[in-house]
Amino acid sequence: MPWEQTSAMDQRVKFIADCLSGRYSKSELCRAYGISRPTAYKWIKRYHESKAKGFEELSRAPIITRTRLARKPVR
Repeated sequence: MPWEQTSAMDQRVKFIADCLSGRYSKSELCRAYGISRPTAYKWIKRYHESKAKGFEELSRAPIITRTRLARKPVR
């Protein structure tokens, strides 16, 4: 029997569906999905703000990058 592969977005959708069902506490869901409570609250907040679009992976790149200072060669 092959392993079932799911994406991160599918896991988040299942988590929110279980959370909205009201059958489980947030602590139970965090243990079941192997996530921390801050992560759970972040996903719930994103869901309420952006619905399904909030589950997409966000870039981790900084918004503003510092430019390197040009150094003069040492002679």
